Amino acid sequence: MRRRPFQAEWPSRRRAALAGGIAAVLALAGGTVLVRDAVDDAGSPAAGSAAEGSGSPAATTSPRAAAEQPQPVVAGERRVRRPVALDQVAHFGTGLDLRVIGVEPVHGVAEGPGEVAGPAVRLTVSLTNRGDREVSLEGVVLDVSYGPDRTPAMSLSGPGGRPFGGALAPGHAQRARYVFALPTSARDHVQVVASYTGSVPGVALAGSMS
Repeated sequence: MRRRPFQAEWPSRRRAALAGGIAAVLALAGGTVLVRDAVDDAGSPAAGSAAEGSGSPAATTSPRAAAEQPQPVVAGERRVRRPVALDQVAHFGTGLDLRVIGVEPVHGVAEGPGEVAGPAVRLTVSLTNRGDREVSLEGVVLDVSYGPDRTPAMSLSGPGGRPFGGALAPGHAQRARYVFALPTSARDHVQVVASYTGSVPGVALAGSMS
């Protein structure tokens, strides 16, 4: 008579044990999935290992490599040598020399767009080629500024403007004339900057044009 309760409890205990085992397996499986998902969200080491084995690592730039990259040059900026006196010869360092040989006060003529007639100066400048190669003068740029803030002077067409052009053979010189609007009260501190190519620093001459 006492075996019935024992026999009745055995299947119940067996089912409970099985149920507990299944629950533990499910819980363990669920925990494994959660851990795997957490690793994937953090960067997927498995995927990273596969990428490393593929021979295509992600491109990185070190601070030193970034510093060695060429920096862009701001439009309008030019490298210019230290200014010399207005009555001296400015050397480009390539065999080409620039000299201001005349300064005349004139009344500027407005012929081009944006030009304004008024007090001006006409500069006569000379380029001499002391090198052994012909130099193109088509890219010559001449600018004038005045005052402590180096206010740019407006370039005018005339009277008598005749810029550089063509080519300059070794041992030869060429003269040109440039006209700039320049107030009579601002001619004590004037700077002339000239360049003929972007690969060579320009030259500067400074002084009084009063």
